[in-house]
Formats: sequence, C-alpha cells, structure tokens
Amino acid sequence: EAVLKPMPKSKYETWLPKGPKVDGSDDTKGDDSAKFYVEVHDKTNPNKLYPGNFTVRYELKDITHYKGFNSNYPVYDGDEKADIKICDSTRFFSIATFDPTKCTDSVATSVINNGNLAIVQLTTMDYGAWAKLTAKVTLDDGSELDASPYYDKGETFITLPFDRDENKIADIWEKHENIFGKGYGLDWDEDVKPDNGHPGDGIALLDEYRGFLTEDDSYNPIYKRFSPQKKELITIGLANLTANGSTYKKEIKDGAMGFGRASDVEVYHFTNSKYGYHEEGVSGANYGRWTNYNSPLKHSHGVVIYADDHRTTDPAFAKALATTFPTFALSRAGYLGGQSPEETKEVHLWTVYIINDVPFKPTEFMPDHPEGMSDPFEQRMFSNIAAANAEFHVNIDPNHASPLVTLNLPDNIKHIVSYSVSHELGHATGIHHHNASNAGPNDINFYKGSPNCVMRYWMDNKYPDNCLTWMQMWIFGLWNPATMITPHGGADFIKLCKGGDDCFHQMNLKKL
Repeated sequence: EAVLKPMPKSKYETWLPKGPKVDGSDDTKGDDSAKFYVEVHDKTNPNKLYPGNFTVRYELKDITHYKGFNSNYPVYDGDEKADIKICDSTRFFSIATFDPTKCTDSVATSVINNGNLAIVQLTTMDYGAWAKLTAKVTLDDGSELDASPYYDKGETFITLPFDRDENKIADIWEKHENIFGKGYGLDWDEDVKPDNGHPGDGIALLDEYRGFLTEDDSYNPIYKRFSPQKKELITIGLANLTANGSTYKKEIKDGAMGFGRASDVEVYHFTNSKYGYHEEGVSGANYGRWTNYNSPLKHSHGVVIYADDHRTTDPAFAKALATTFPTFALSRAGYLGGQSPEETKEVHLWTVYIINDVPFKPTEFMPDHPEGMSDPFEQRMFSNIAAANAEFHVNIDPNHASPLVTLNLPDNIKHIVSYSVSHELGHATGIHHHNASNAGPNDINFYKGSPNCVMRYWMDNKYPDNCLTWMQMWIFGLWNPATMITPHGGADFIKLCKGGDDCFHQMNLKKL
C-alpha cells in the first residue's frame, strides 16, 4: 500500500496556511513550508518497505480561489488565483527527482522509478487556503496504487491544512477557538464574548479565520486572525482626509481603544480611509465602510470616524462635540440614538468646536476672570473646585486657576477628542443616551445614570453632583478621561453600565 505523509518539519497537524506578508514587501511569495512524501510498504507490516522502485504523480484538487490573500489584503484589487500551488522549486529546480515536462501549478510527477525520493513542496498564497493533495503511485511492475493519508486508509487524499471534517478550516484553529466539532458553517456569526444577549459581530467565521490586515501602535500593517469567540469591531479614522483627522489621529485611535476597554469588545483601528471600501450605489454613506472586500460571503462594515475641519451651519449640532449619524433618517420613528455598525454612516467629530469653543476657557477662571466673585459662574467654580479638592484630596487653588487651565488646555482637547470617540462608538453599536426616552430640557437627563458609564454625560459645571468634580479634575490636568479610569483612579473603571440604563445589554454589533 502507498501512504501519503507529511515531512516531520512541516508540523502538518498544527500548521496554518499563510499568504504573503501584508506590508506589501513581497506579494509574490507565500508560505512554502508544507512538504509531503509517499511511502510504499507491505499492507500487513508497515516496517517492510517495498523493495522495488516506483513513480509518483501528485495532484492538487478542490483548491480554493478566494479573492486576495486574506479578508482585506491586497486592498481592493485582490485576484482569485489558486490559493495553493506546487512550489516553483519542485517544478523547476528538482529535475533529479521530478520531471519538469510533467509539472504544473497543480501537478508534479516524479522521474520514472524515482518516486521514493520525490518530496513535493507546496506554496500557499492565502491565509485561508485549502485543497486536497492526491498521490498516484505506479510500481516498477506497472501496477498502480492510490496513496491514502497516514491518518485514514479509507481516503485517497490528504487535506491542506489538516481538516478531518473538511469544512475548509484547519482543525487546530477550531480547537484553539473551542469550536471544533460544532458544525458551524463558513458564514456562522454568533460570537459570544462579551455575553450581553446579542451574539455576533457582523464578521463571518471564514473571514475571522482568514484574518485581516490590521495596524500596530505605529500605524504599520500587521496580520491578525480574529476570534469566533470574541466580538470584534473595526474602526476607520480617515486621518488622510482632513487636517484635524491627521492632527488627532492618535487621539482618535486612543478613543477607539477606549471603547474596547469600556465594552470588552476587541477593537481594531485603521488611520487611513483606504482600508474601508466605498460601496457604489449604497445610499447614506459618504466614506468607505466595507472592510472584508476580499470575502466570498456577506459584507462586514467598520465604523468611520471623520474629524471635521469646518464649523457646522446646522444649529442642531452647533455645540455638539461629536455626532453619530445613521444611514437612515434621524427622524425615523422610535430612533433614540443607537444603531449597528452596518447602519452607521459615520462618527462625526466637530473638532473645530472642540478646539475653539470647548465649554471652558482660561479667562473664565481667576485671576483672569474680570467679574471675580461677584459673578455667579465664578462662585460656582470656587464651590466646584473646593468640592474636587475635598473628594480627590488635591489642592487646586481657585485664585490662581487660569494659568493651570492654559497649561493643560492642549492635552485636555486631545483627551476629550478621545473620550468623544469612545462615547460615540457606543451609539454606533446600538446604545442610546442615558434616559433617552425621558430627555428633559437641555438633555439634562443624559447626565444622569451610572457615573462610571462611558455613555453618561459629565462635562457640565452646573447640574449633576458628580459631574462638577470630574469636570474640575479634567480641566486642571489631574484626570485623563481617555484612560477609561475615573478620577478616583486604581480599578475604578469606566465601563458600559449593567444597571439602570443598562448600556451593556443594549450593545449590538450586528444589524438590529
């Protein structure tokens, strides 16, 4: 009998297919670590090898032809060539063992009677590549054998990668993700963690397995397989489209990561608009949101974050820090300010307002405030500063406050850009404001609810008690809200609340 075996160094049963590097350094080279050979031995005694010679003909069958090399690389223009092929070194440089006239991308035939030396090397060009490898053996007496894989004498092919259930996903990855044997289809999308009663994240199982080009902390492209256990969200910062988008690209990314900490969702952020494909004919979207454009399955959408360089002329947004626009009309019946990523047009940062008209200015504080203690606002500031000093055991001097405000203003602007992004991503994943159905004058109810929730408003100097002191800690550079830790520090985290408004259980990454 003939048996098809992997070379030991191939580590076949734990091997995952790879494609070219996603940094663009060489899109012609994939992974050529997979090697196989044929052994012919006595049926009843595997240790008794066939004493004669044989010829072997390898063939790749049922090869996948996924577009590109993974779910989003190359960007836009991936081809649909075979994802696995006979390695060029086998075809062109192994003439002592393989007959070059009988070798193609999918077939490799050994020199006659030299099959015992013919080790076939394969190249994968996709992180989700899959195929069957067969081997037909011709003995020197003319008889023929179909090689069986070493793990199953009843089969006539070996799968690439190791995939006993033949669902086109490597068994080792399924075992690592605790989904082995569950029979999920390639379009399965029921990710559980964090478990809030709304499974799934809008990304199909096959796309999570093939993985994505993502960015590291220095904005360089790196490869990452996603997890079917963990909900993931892709955000796109558009730093290349506006001056403020470029200036605050780090803060926008920090805000996206902050939402991840507050929600326990795994967030992957891009700074360049090119990573979101603009779907032609899709109404209500200005910028590219389609993130898995190499997928053979459904579209997945990221959340676009646009930093505006202009003042709005719409009075409805004249003093807003940011607005999350849906793809549908804001006037839709029952809409309270939350929709899925697929239904999100963009998170729109009103950065001109944040930079120039933030709700505090150095001249509003002593000693530069001309009205002094005769002004009700100044009286309130003295009271709020005293309350912050007592609550957080700090020593802000209300009589010399304006120099500190001036000193910390640039960083505070950055911090509020980040926090605004974190808050708005809540709206982009289905969450409405606190007390949205009972909003009072000036949206004061938005300031109520769990103080540790990222969806609660806190930038106010007049109304809710705990906002007054948090505001002072931020203004005077003693607290960075973008850290998703309250001014109390330590393990007092800002999270999606699970009581009251229950923002955590509102969150939904799939279309509502």
